[in-house]
Amino acid sequence: FAQSIHNTSKRCDSPFIAINCSAIVENLLESEFFGYERGAFTGANKDGKQGIFELADGGTLFLDEIAEIPKHLQAKLLRVLQEKEIIRVGGEKIIPVDVRIISATNKDLYSMVEKGEFRMDLYYRLCVLPLEIPPLRERKEDIKGLLEHFIRTTNRKLEYTDEALNCILNYRFPGNIRELENCVEYLVSINKETIDYEDLPAQFKKASLNDFEIVKSLDENKCNIEKIANELNLNEIEIVILDIILESLGNGERIGRRKIKQILFENEIEISEYHIRKILKNLGEKGLLEFNLGRAGITFTHPI
Repeated sequence: FAQSIHNTSKRCDSPFIAINCSAIVENLLESEFFGYERGAFTGANKDGKQGIFELADGGTLFLDEIAEIPKHLQAKLLRVLQEKEIIRVGGEKIIPVDVRIISATNKDLYSMVEKGEFRMDLYYRLCVLPLEIPPLRERKEDIKGLLEHFIRTTNRKLEYTDEALNCILNYRFPGNIRELENCVEYLVSINKETIDYEDLPAQFKKASLNDFEIVKSLDENKCNIEKIANELNLNEIEIVILDIILESLGNGERIGRRKIKQILFENEIEISEYHIRKILKNLGEKGLLEFNLGRAGITFTHPI
């Protein structure tokens, strides 16, 4: 996504540099970001080294997993964004840089700001045009197109039965798009022209069984939401959202924040996805829900 933004921008002829902040040892992050001068530290390159800001000058720098940047480096990153200049580690020379920053994280940055784990000033400096890209499990309509795209990239002819496709479409994809891509590589490696349900990776078939078990459990127990609400002192909106989740699971349907928001809106209740996320987290902390932990997505856990 970040690469596509760069490719269609006026900076497309300049460098695009991507870095995963969680994949670099913390004590090396600063030198990777800003570079270093000769003799800056033991083991440093004798000629010094350019950092990613210099390498991306005039282009785009994609900082993935930005929530993993330590607090002391957040302050230095903020200065670069404000002043558009860097100083290499061990150096004194000010080096101007012109870089467009795109950052990404799978964490709730605003929640981290509230907890003091992420700088508020840096958050607002970065949050110019925030975009929330839903996980693949909430974009079922995209799965088939992505599946066929990854198949084309293998230069192999690969077909699949309706049963196999339905299983893939209803899978939760905890590994997101990378897991779908890995699934295609696996299917190509087994060297069959037509893929059936039995040919799918084990976790896909296991997920189908788990879905059946959850629906069966809900159908047998007929959960008493009012009783649970009284026991755990749930507020009105928590009760409504819990009811939506249980009804969806009981119908064998997938449910996520966007679907919950849509159902609430249809019932003239306007609430943000951020607020829904906080409510789901609260319900999980109360022991009512487990989500994004198992293959079946949101699971009701309260003893009946």
